This record gives sequence, structure tokens and C-alpha cells, in this order.
Amino acid sequence: MLLYHTVRKPERRDTCQSTTSAPPSIGFTTIAALGVLGHEEPPNRIVVARTGYYHTCGIKTNGTALCWGYDNYGQVSGTSCCLFISTSQPPGDGAFSQISAGQYHTCGIKTDGSALCWGYDYYGQVDGTPTSTNNYSATGPPPGGGTFIQISAGGVQTCGIRTDLTVLCWGDDTYGELDGTAGTSTHTGSPPGGGTFTQISAGLGHTCGLKTDGTVLCWGDDYNGQVDGSPNTTFPYETTGSPPGGGTFTQISAGYGDTCGIKSNGSLLCWGYDAYGQLDGSPNVSTASGAPSGLGTVTRVTAGGRHTCALKTNGSVLCWGDNTYSQLGTIVSGTDTGTPPGGGSYAQLGLSSGQSHTCRMNPNGSIYCTGDDTQGQLDGTPSTTTHSATLSGSYVQVSAGQYHTCALTNTRTVKCWGDGATGMSTPVSGIFTQIASGGGHSCGLRPDGSDVCWGDEPLVALGPFVQISAGTNHTCGIRVDSMIVCWGDNSSGQAPEYTYGSFVQISAGGSHTCGLAFDSTLSCWGSDQYTQAVPPIVGTFSQISSGAATNCALRTDGTAVCWGKNASGQAVAPTGTFTALAAGGDHTCGVSTAGSVICWGASTGFSSTLAASQTHLSVKISNGWTTMQWRGPKHAIGYNVLKRGQLLNSHLIRGHHRHYRFRIHRVVRHPTLSLVAQLRK
Repeated sequence: MLLYHTVRKPERRDTCQSTTSAPPSIGFTTIAALGVLGHEEPPNRIVVARTGYYHTCGIKTNGTALCWGYDNYGQVSGTSCCLFISTSQPPGDGAFSQISAGQYHTCGIKTDGSALCWGYDYYGQVDGTPTSTNNYSATGPPPGGGTFIQISAGGVQTCGIRTDLTVLCWGDDTYGELDGTAGTSTHTGSPPGGGTFTQISAGLGHTCGLKTDGTVLCWGDDYNGQVDGSPNTTFPYETTGSPPGGGTFTQISAGYGDTCGIKSNGSLLCWGYDAYGQLDGSPNVSTASGAPSGLGTVTRVTAGGRHTCALKTNGSVLCWGDNTYSQLGTIVSGTDTGTPPGGGSYAQLGLSSGQSHTCRMNPNGSIYCTGDDTQGQLDGTPSTTTHSATLSGSYVQVSAGQYHTCALTNTRTVKCWGDGATGMSTPVSGIFTQIASGGGHSCGLRPDGSDVCWGDEPLVALGPFVQISAGTNHTCGIRVDSMIVCWGDNSSGQAPEYTYGSFVQISAGGSHTCGLAFDSTLSCWGSDQYTQAVPPIVGTFSQISSGAATNCALRTDGTAVCWGKNASGQAVAPTGTFTALAAGGDHTCGVSTAGSVICWGASTGFSSTLAASQTHLSVKISNGWTTMQWRGPKHAIGYNVLKRGQLLNSHLIRGHHRHYRFRIHRVVRHPTLSLVAQLRK
């Protein structure tokens, strides 16, 4: 099933120089996503805040509004100008009683009951009349004017409740999110069947309302079952219905691909897309509805993009779902329920594969690495006999490079160990939110979205970024506008300066790069020597991992598919379902849904289906000499010959548990193999 298939992101048009700024230094007395008011505050402090796609707006105690963040369509200031600005008051004068931040537009209700919207208006979500000029930006009241008691800005539609409790919606109606009847020429509408409402919530492509009798009605895009719990996969996916099981509710929240509501007894019910556990805390693409076990009763709920948060009756807050950017309030990336995972499961922790080693995060914050340690990439001490190591301490992320490893501590500083020939194991000081280790360099993402690299790729690229990935000799990042920017070696087309589109994840490999788009499809570019730049076109995906010349992707049903170089079996994914994948040089690892680590290809020390006779640890060339290391008794060992960073082919050689040094004699044609490197002792 598709996630966010209704995302209709416009082409970015940045019309002037962008600047970056931290959120305004003004105190908050509310849970931003929930709108729970705190105690009385001095004047001019923000007491209500609402978060949009890449911007946030709040109302101060004196009634004035303040917005900050991404403003390329005027969703912050009402004037299309810059990628980022520090802070701005909305257009016009007057105090606001309510504000709602949508995907790329914002709406508010003033104290006199009139409504005003500003920002992206391509579908008429600002004023009911689509705008094709002025960078698709507009400012204006809802169609027909009038007074309102509540307003909700969604993805590309807006809905408001008038003072007579009737609902008016305006904007895009491709999936029937305005009136329950799909159409591209309609830009205003009312809920199917009419009626009166006490609350309205506009999602990405669907809308839900709480009627005066306590029942809930939803309409619009139902591809993931976000309308009634029963997916409609026939275009245009329009459905009108009620939550599964019916009943009466006290609050409703429409997210991007899911919906949540609080029942009259205080219990919570969520329905729709659950691939990130946003329904019940347990990722499952087949789950239609649910709630976290043991949640208890709640008073407020908010459904976000891939996560959900609720305010419990005891005053505590619990969040569940995707935690890639610590949106659950914890420091562990992945999918979680707001508390660090425990026990022996690694499904929600970090896993990263290098050329011939793999590292994982342990639940207690330590790191376990296994595989080749000839450069000290396991624990900082080079060894030809050590093949596993545990690094004690408190870490939150680990990233395995080609022959070195870096980790992010719980204080957000970086430590690196292993091969340091070009300085990639000597990180710069400072605070980071994410790290990425490549071939001869490493990079880190600062809290402000800027990136810093060290090693043989010290370039600082144009951000800010939300995610970065380091390949062998190139680096790529996803900017806050979902565009990909790459730098470094581009000899195979793996690092174009800009890749336009809407991406949620990037993975830089050896001489190629792959990206996961908002619509859950894959794109790859760069070297295609082993068809690694041709991803599967069938199915939808939730994660991509690019190795030296192999890619592995996680389908939305949890199964894995790999393609590209397969000399050691690293492109033959085992059956079963996974929650995370990590492709390395000649091996691939995955975290099964049961929480265990499974690897395939050349042995790494984790469980593997390959025999010991296929173990390959390292092959390196220096000044024409090839140094090989393997372990085990005298037997045939398969290995890859590397020359100038390129994998040439496989060759068989016999030997004992020790090092040998050979000189490359020549590269010749072979009747069955494309290339064979002949070695001379």
C-alpha cells in the first residue's frame, strides 16, 4: 500500500537569497502539537502553537500571531520570498483567536470571527480561487467571507466551521476531500450530507468532522483506509464513511495517511496507514485500526505525518510511530512508542554496514561491531585475529564507513575509529544530530541543518539538510525542501549538484546513489556496471540502502529486495520480513521483524546462510601490491580484487590463516568470467 500517495508537492521556486534561523526565543506554555494550554503567562508569550510541514505558527497572550520556518510560498509572512526567515507576523492587522498551519499555507481566525489564509494557493486552498501567478502565493479570506469558530489547514485543502456550525471547505478536490465527490474543477464544497459540526480536521487528502451528535464523518482519499478503516484502492480513492466500529467521539484528528479519534469513554482509536506504527506503536501494513496497548484514557490527540501524540488524562504525553527526527521525544531513531527499547530486540536501533564490517546499536547504548578489523574499524585497535568487539558507553547512532566507523554519543558529539589515512577518523568538534561515514570521509549534520565533513571531502554543502548519506567518494543530502544536493566525485554521475523531486531518504553507495521519494518509489543514478542504478519498478518501499555496488530496499510489506553486484551473494535477500536493511561492500544485513540481525553475502560474524569457505575479510591494494586476509583452514576463498576503487572480478586462491602479498601481474579476459586479475606472489 502507498503512503502519502496524495502528496502534491509543487516545484520549488526560491526567489531570493535564503537565510537560516533558530525558532524565536520566546517561551512556550503549551504542547505545540496538541494545543494544551498551560498556566497564565506574562504578556507577549506564546500560549498556543501549531506545526505545519516545515513551518510553525503561534499566538501570543496579547492575541498577535507569530510564524517562523520555511517561507518559500509565503506560508510564514504572506509574502513569497525566502527559503527561511527568522520570524514574521502574518499579513494584515488584528489579533487571532486560533491559527492552523497546513502543508504550505496557514489560516487563522481573528478575534472578530473573520478568517484569513496565506501561502501556497495553487489549488485555491487560501481563498477558493486557484492562483497561478506570484509564485502560486496568495493572501485572502475564505470564499464568501463570513465568520468562523474553527479552521483547519490541511495538505491542499482548508475547512472551517461557521458560526451556524455548518462546514465550508475550499482548495483541491481531486480525491473528494472537499465534499466527498472527487473532481478537479471544484474548489469549494461542504461535507456530504450536510449537517452541523463542532470540530473539523483537514488531513493530507481527506477530511474528518465531529458532528453535534458526537458521531464522526470522514470523506476524501481512502487509499490507506484513513476514512473508514477499509482501504479503497480504486482511483480516485474517494470514500465517505465513519470510523470502524462507529460510536461517539469527543475529538478527531486527520493525519497524512491516518486518522485518530477520542471516544466518549476517553479511549483512543486510530485507523488508516500503519507502516510506521502511527496507529498502535507496532508497524504493520495490514493493520486497519488500533491504539497503543496500555495507553489508557486520553484528552487530546494529534495525528502527524508518520507519528501520533496523545495527552493522557494523568497529564503525561505519549507519542508513537516514526522517530527518524526524534519527533517522539526520544533520542533513538527508527520506529518507537516514545520510550527507549529494551530487551534483546534491535528492530528499533541502529544498524550500519561498511566494506567488510557491520555495527549495531545495543539497547543499553553500547555498540557491537563484527567483521574485518585490520584497520581497527571494530574497536580502534587493528587486529588480524579480532572479528568482533563491543564499545561501551552511551551512543545514539553508529555509521560504518569503508574501513572506519563513527558514532554519535548521547551528548551529540562524534567519535571515530579505524582507518584514518585521510583524516576521516578525526571528527571536528561540536554538536551533531546525525552522522554518515563514507570511503575516505565522514560528515555530520548540525542542529541548524548545516553539514560539516572531514577527511578527503571537507566541503560544506548548501543546506540546511534533514538527512545526509556518505558514499565512497561522494556525499548527498536531502534539504528541507525535499530536494537532493550532492557533492564530491561525479565521474559516474553519482553526485549531480541538484536532483529535483520530493524525497524522504537518500543513500549514497560506491559510484551510485539511490533515493526514496514521498510516493514510496525508488530512483537510482550513477554507475550501472552491475545494474545497481536500475531499481525494481514493481511495489512500494519504505527504506533504501546502497552498498559498494549493491542495493537493498525494504518493501512496504516488510520484505526485502536486492539488486546489483552479487559476487558474494549479497544481492540475494532471504525470505521473511524486516524492519531495517544495511548494504555494505560484499555483504548485507537486516533486522528481522523478530528483532534479530540476519546477514547474507560474505561473512560478518552475524548469522549467515553462507558457508565458512566463502568468508572474505579484506583485499586492499597499495603501490601495486594486493594484501589479502582471510581466516579458517586451508580451502578455496573467494575474494574481490580492487584496483583504483573499482571491483574487477573474483578469483580463487588457496592459503592458510595468514597474510599474503601479491603483485597484480595483469588483467586478462576469461572464457566464463568477464575479467580476472592474475596475481603474482
